[in-house]
Amino acid sequence: MEVLKTSQEIVHEGWLIKSPPTKLWRARWRKRWFALRHSGELPGQYFLEYYTDRRCRKLKGRIDLDQCEQVDAGLRFENRKQKYQYMFNVKTPKRIYYLVAENEVDMNKWVDAVCQVCGLKAYTQDEEQQSNRILTSISYYPVACAFLH
Repeated sequence: MEVLKTSQEIVHEGWLIKSPPTKLWRARWRKRWFALRHSGELPGQYFLEYYTDRRCRKLKGRIDLDQCEQVDAGLRFENRKQKYQYMFNVKTPKRIYYLVAENEVDMNKWVDAVCQVCGLKAYTQDEEQQSNRILTSISYYPVACAFLH
């Protein structure tokens, strides 16, 4: 991976396909270069930034991971035009970001990196709770809120 010249520590970076802000099945999903990095301001503050290219010339958006409430991994999405495997999401109070990796290994690397900086712990859901359109295999919740039996 390319090393970027910045004062902000990069935890992980690479290509992901990002969902549109609303109406997953109608809008266009776009390939973006993502960089998970320390804010450079406050200890423990991280952002997941996305750009049009790997040189990070044009910032398209930023996910404040201080606001991350949950991460779901192993999701799938399919409609007439698209079929995405290796999908995970990042849930914040304002939006759910659906992100697609190229393969399972990349997806797991992203999920591990995001969960590590957010302090999230794995929780496996029952199969009967899974929907037809998006299948969830593992969810990550804040450690203080994860009551596992």
